[in-house]
Amino acid sequence: MGKQPKAIGIYIKKTRSCFFGLLAITPLLILYESASEYLYRQAPGIVAAPEVRNSAEILIKRALWFAQIRKNIFLWVVFAALLLWAFWQAKKQGDLDFKLIYFPYQVFESLVYALVFGFAISKLTTYLKLQANEQTQNSLSMKMTLGLGAGIYEELLFRFVLVSVLALVFSKVLKTKPIYHNSLAVLFAAVVFSLYHYWNNIEVLTIDSFLFRFYAGCILGALYILRGIGASVYTHSFYDLLLLFRG
Repeated sequence: MGKQPKAIGIYIKKTRSCFFGLLAITPLLILYESASEYLYRQAPGIVAAPEVRNSAEILIKRALWFAQIRKNIFLWVVFAALLLWAFWQAKKQGDLDFKLIYFPYQVFESLVYALVFGFAISKLTTYLKLQANEQTQNSLSMKMTLGLGAGIYEELLFRFVLVSVLALVFSKVLKTKPIYHNSLAVLFAAVVFSLYHYWNNIEVLTIDSFLFRFYAGCILGALYILRGIGASVYTHSFYDLLLLFRG
């Protein structure tokens, strides 16, 4: 009886590290970029479909573009450099000795989170009579690809980068316990996450859709703090896909 809780504790600690999380989402990133390349390919005699990208992906890649990183192969170099940094951090913290079985465990864990997340959001929006404005003009394959892209790039931008930076800033400025500055970081990031959906003027800002995404941002932010980038990316992606097939 004493071994199981210890094993679970070790699993939680090892899979929460940035290195494990980034490694876990690598296949998902490869799948998304490959699917995007296929969908928007320019073949002889075939008119390429107009590219539809997630706004978070556009922001990240535009920032890299301004940094003179303009070719797709160099984007992978940046991701590899991020993995090396995460590897170094995990080595310092003694989190490299994880087991391969942890990867399918986390995928299953995230699927459970996505189901619970979907149920919670559904109940919350029904209770508060909220509804997000969704655009549904794309093909099924394009919607699935966009769902994966949202799960990857929104989590990388708003949880991995924004929540982490805000938590670090608040910890230095406020000098409080982690639960306080992490909570503040999650709340501030959730506000930014909700507002960013309106930056390109595709959607009209309404209190309903803003609150819908704010609550989702809070839940995903808390999940990132507690379970790391791998769990938040897979949960977000699974939720988007489940929402798509449910609709």
